[in-house]
Amino acid sequence: MFRLQTEEDAQAPSQRAEFLLSYIIAAVMTIIAITTKSFWGDEILSIQFASQSISSLFESLSRDYHPPFYFLLLKAWISAFGTSEIGLRVFQGIQGGTLLFLTFLLCKKFIPHSSYKLFWLLVLFSSELWLFMPMLRYYALAAIIVIFSTLSFEKWVKQQDIRTSGLLLLSYVLVVYTDYPSSIVIVFHLLYVTITHRSLILKLLLVDIVTAVAFLPWLIITLSQIEHLTSTTQIADLNASPKALLLKTTYCLYAFVFGETVFPFEIPLILAGVCIATVLLLSIKGNDWKIIAHNYYAPGLLILGILFTSIITTFISKHTSFIYTPSRTLFALPFIIIFFGIFLIKAKPILKYGFVFIYLMINVYGLANWANNRHFLMPVYATPWKEVISDLQGEQGIILVDESLCYEYYQLQIDEDVPELVKPASRDELQHIIAAKQQSSPSFFLFLILIGRESTEPEV
Repeated sequence: MFRLQTEEDAQAPSQRAEFLLSYIIAAVMTIIAITTKSFWGDEILSIQFASQSISSLFESLSRDYHPPFYFLLLKAWISAFGTSEIGLRVFQGIQGGTLLFLTFLLCKKFIPHSSYKLFWLLVLFSSELWLFMPMLRYYALAAIIVIFSTLSFEKWVKQQDIRTSGLLLLSYVLVVYTDYPSSIVIVFHLLYVTITHRSLILKLLLVDIVTAVAFLPWLIITLSQIEHLTSTTQIADLNASPKALLLKTTYCLYAFVFGETVFPFEIPLILAGVCIATVLLLSIKGNDWKIIAHNYYAPGLLILGILFTSIITTFISKHTSFIYTPSRTLFALPFIIIFFGIFLIKAKPILKYGFVFIYLMINVYGLANWANNRHFLMPVYATPWKEVISDLQGEQGIILVDESLCYEYYQLQIDEDVPELVKPASRDELQHIIAAKQQSSPSFFLFLILIGRESTEPEV
C-alpha cells in the first residue's frame, strides 16, 4: 500500500519549503477569489446556518443533509471575525493551505522516489481544487480529514498503540461529523485490512465501534435527514434511474482530470485527452505491475468514494444533480493524481514528463476559465453578484431573482439603494405587488435575473 522509507527519505531536507509553498498558493487562490468571485446560494446558506444559535443550527441541519462539524467551525469563526466576505475567504484559505500540505505528505507516502514532488505539482495547479477550495462549503475540510485519516491509518497498520489508535479514532469521528460521503474511508479501511492484514480486523472493528458510539448523539438527526430527503418529490434532471451512477462517475473523473471549467468539446481538451490517453497506453509496456497491484489503496478509495457519493445522491438525496458530484467527492481528487504517479513510475522520462506537462497545461487553461468566471455547466459558481449589485446601485423598482440569498447578502454590503427584492409565492401575488407599486409610482422598472439553477429557477 505505502512505499517503504528509503535512505534518501531519511536524509531529506525539512518540509518547511513545501509547507510555505502550500500556504502561499492558498493565499494567491484566496486573493483571486476575493477579487473575482462572489458567493453563490449554498455558500450563503453556510453563513445563515452558522450565524444561528446552536439549537437553531441543529434544527436547520435536520431539514438539510449535512453533519454539524464544519458549520460549528464556521460559527466560531463568524463569532470572532464577522460575516464579511474577505474574512470568510480567509477562513477557507487556511483550509486550502492545510489541504495542499497534507496532500504533499500523502504523495510522499504513496509515490516512490523523488517523483512525488512532480505529481504534487499537479495537485497545486489542479483547476478543480482551485474551484472548490475557496468555496464556503465543507468540501476542503472533508478532504483534509480523509487525508489525515489515510495518514493515520498508515501509521496504525504498522503499530497499533494508544497514540496511533487515538489519531485514527479522531479522524473517524471528525469525518462522520463533517460529511457523510467522505465517511466511506472508514469502510474502505475495513475492506483493506480484510484483504491485506486480517490479523488487524478485530482491532479496527473496535475503533469502528467506538466511532459509532461517538456518532449516536447525531444519529436521530441523521435519520430525520434521510426521511426528509427520501420524501421529497423533487428529482434532479438525469437522476431518475441507476444510469445516473455511470453519468456521475464519468463526469467526476472528467472533472478531476481536466477540470469542469473546460468545455468537453473544446479543441484544447480534445488534444489533451488524446495525448494523455496515448501516454498512458504507451506506459503500459514495461510497467511494474507488482508495484501497481500493491498500491491499490489510491484507486480503490477513488472509485469507491465516487460510487458511494453517486449512490447517496441518486437514491437518497434525489434532488442533487450529477453536476455536484465532483464537489461532493473532492476528498477523492488527490488519489487520482497519486494513481497516475504510481502508474507512471516506471515509464520513460519523456512519457512521464509529457504527461505532467499536458496535465498542467489543460489545468492552467481551466484556472484561467475559473479566474475569468467561465463555467459551462454551473453558472451559479461564476455569477458576479458584486458587479450585479454595483450596476444596480441607484436604480428604482423591484427585482425578481432565482438566487435571492445572494442578492440579499450583497445588498447589505452597500449603502446605496438598489431595486427592492420581492419574493411572490404565486403569479397572483406578483400582480398584487405590481398593482400596489403602481399606485405610488405609475412608471417603474421590473428587473429579472435568472441564473438558471435547476433547484431555484422553477420558482421564478
